[in-house]
Amino acid sequence: MRDPADAVERVLAYHERTKHQPHGFAAGPGHLDWATQPDPFRRFAGSAVVRLPLLPLAQSPRYDALFEPGGVAPRQVTAETLSRVLRAAMGLTAWKRAGASRWALRANPSSGNLHPTEAYLVVGDGVAGLEAGVYHYAPALHALERRACLDAGATRDLLAPLPPGSLLLALTSIPWREAWKYGERALRYCLHDTGHAVASVRLAAALVGWRALALETVGDDEIARLVGLDRDDAAHEGEAEVPELLLAVVPADARCDAPDLDAAALARVVAGARWEGAANALSPDHRAWPAVEQGAHASAKPRTLPAKEPRIDDVAPPALAALVLSATSLAGASTEVPLLVKGGNVKVMPVGDSITLGKDGGVGGYRRVLYEWLLAGGYRITCVGKQNLVRHGPPTCSDGSVAWHEGYGSFRTDMILNGGTAEKQVAPSLTTTLENFKPDIVLLMLGTNDIIQNYQLDGLEARIEKIIETIYAANAKAAIVVASIAPIKRAQWAEKEARVVSYNAALADIVKKQASLGRRIVFADIHASLAERGLSQDGVHPGALGYAQMAQVFYRVLTGDEPPQIDRKNPLLIPAAPTSETAGGK
Repeated sequence: MRDPADAVERVLAYHERTKHQPHGFAAGPGHLDWATQPDPFRRFAGSAVVRLPLLPLAQSPRYDALFEPGGVAPRQVTAETLSRVLRAAMGLTAWKRAGASRWALRANPSSGNLHPTEAYLVVGDGVAGLEAGVYHYAPALHALERRACLDAGATRDLLAPLPPGSLLLALTSIPWREAWKYGERALRYCLHDTGHAVASVRLAAALVGWRALALETVGDDEIARLVGLDRDDAAHEGEAEVPELLLAVVPADARCDAPDLDAAALARVVAGARWEGAANALSPDHRAWPAVEQGAHASAKPRTLPAKEPRIDDVAPPALAALVLSATSLAGASTEVPLLVKGGNVKVMPVGDSITLGKDGGVGGYRRVLYEWLLAGGYRITCVGKQNLVRHGPPTCSDGSVAWHEGYGSFRTDMILNGGTAEKQVAPSLTTTLENFKPDIVLLMLGTNDIIQNYQLDGLEARIEKIIETIYAANAKAAIVVASIAPIKRAQWAEKEARVVSYNAALADIVKKQASLGRRIVFADIHASLAERGLSQDGVHPGALGYAQMAQVFYRVLTGDEPPQIDRKNPLLIPAAPTSETAGGK
């Protein structure tokens, strides 16, 4: 989570920077480099291709009937109706030629005919004759490319809040397609074209008696994971796709006023996905436009709570839809209150195993760099616990304090509860530790050794719930940050990583259940931050980069602010000591 006001300021700063002025134009390439013109068609080599029937144009309903309740009777979701909707919304409408040049026109309008917008479907098993999966719409083929096979049961649970036969349609943008011609103004055109695409999808859906609803609670990072944008095979360097919004396509006569997707159900779908295909390269070379990337990052939408007041329409007017969705989320009306505020002094206890200890990550792992970042940001915390910084290295932080903790090598959940095993007691019980140190916030990351040691896995989730209840029994007002555990990337342990994924999904459910009781508890997705890179050579513990990435996740969850950027050459580089003013007036 970040400061919504700061995000809005950065979005406005981007728009101010990219305005054309009376005395000159916004920064752009100055010419068209035809040698690097982006391919207008995204493809995924190696994906299964599902050809859609290319139907003759049918007689359309009257234009005004598209906006009248009951004006068009809903039709079943079949390959034919899906084909008609996608062709009318995002498909090709003509080919043009001038000399040796040939280019396509499409149903959805686009600035400069550059078409940064891509579309992905998420469907349940049997919908339109498809297997449960994520499908990319390839307009040049009028076909669906299967990006992932999804677990049918998990997908059914995800779509349960929607009427039967509903499907999800995600819209994304490839800023490079616009930046090639428009430079720093590319993000403006991506948002503009997303609005065009929303209107086009909405009108096309109405042709067969469907409607498109914006799922306003879902965060951009969730959309990215759902359709695979966070994967290395999703794009080549310089050609990344960014999520714009997620639509639910439902029968127009079905009651579905404020649809929402459960975060834990979405996580389970992603965890069970089997991905296929790799994106094509769009250009042989690229010119970087940092302002575009910064603007996209600032306008990224977090997960938000449902709107308190019902919307007056399915989606906002087309040209404003994407901006309205971002602006309402950034306004801060539905974001959570940060666990830390500047000026206070809070006792924080990290609890876990050798990853909390900091094995293979230099001095203190994530804990020391997190402490130093918080200190530099004006947040005062006192780390508590029996364990010192690490087994080696400097014992103190830059302000002279010690980053105490409760991280023990090879510890399982039962050992944290009991202080060891029946045969060997190496620490006080969790109850005694909590009584001794009385933490305000507990950073809880446990379960890896249970899975590695194959220790009573049927009771793993119950043990983590017992740890949570033990913490609240000691202090009902405590806050707990429950972290998903790191990936296990050893080839011979593939089944253990599968258990890691299911356990992390269960953790998200546990947090949701506890939060519904009014308790201060949040989920920190450490697994996602380490999924592609960040582990050391042993495939279990993070390396220096991984620990820094963990610190970033904890920083966001604790403060609601954006964390410092990581120095890739020295990931655990500690920032300069803060002044007394930035340290909260100490």
